[in-house]
Amino acid sequence: MATFKTRLEDLAGTIPAAADAEQFLKDGVVDVVHRVISTHPQHISLFSKEESIASSGTTVHDVHVQEVTRDSTTCREIAPTGRHGAIDPSSIHYVSEDDPVYYFLNEKIHVLPAGGSTSMSILEHGDVNSWDTGTSSIDYMPSHHYHQVIMYAAIQLLEHKLSTLSDEEDVEMMASLSQQLQLLQQKYIASFMAPAQ
Repeated sequence: MATFKTRLEDLAGTIPAAADAEQFLKDGVVDVVHRVISTHPQHISLFSKEESIASSGTTVHDVHVQEVTRDSTTCREIAPTGRHGAIDPSSIHYVSEDDPVYYFLNEKIHVLPAGGSTSMSILEHGDVNSWDTGTSSIDYMPSHHYHQVIMYAAIQLLEHKLSTLSDEEDVEMMASLSQQLQLLQQKYIASFMAPAQ
């Protein structure tokens, strides 16, 4: 399969040196993930990664936690103020291995009861790998969504090209790029309305 760069140039033409095509692709990953999730929320797991949780808690910054497990049992979330009752055997809020919980405190996620194997499934905006050489890929994204990311980047590239043209330059070129941009924008939006794969 062709690199993302080749596929991007097929849609938008030569990439000018001033255009940051790699950043356009990275921005496309974020946009595609959010659009897919908003139109098909049941597919959030397609863009997820599994991460273990340390016994002292694991730092989480700006992530969407989908599920937390302890020894393969799904945990339920509690308020951080409930953490003391969760470990007090005399409390009605005491938790057992069969009913584990998690909470967020000081930018960390914690699981109770302590011990066991704990992990979380989080939404991940994957890295774009080898966008211009070798085998291009995107971490934590099914390959059938790559074309949407490339279309997004092509739209950004065409907008960049249009913004760099002056009014005195070729009017036909501006009209052609504008038409190409409009068609690509329509295809991009329509690609999210298709039945989910």
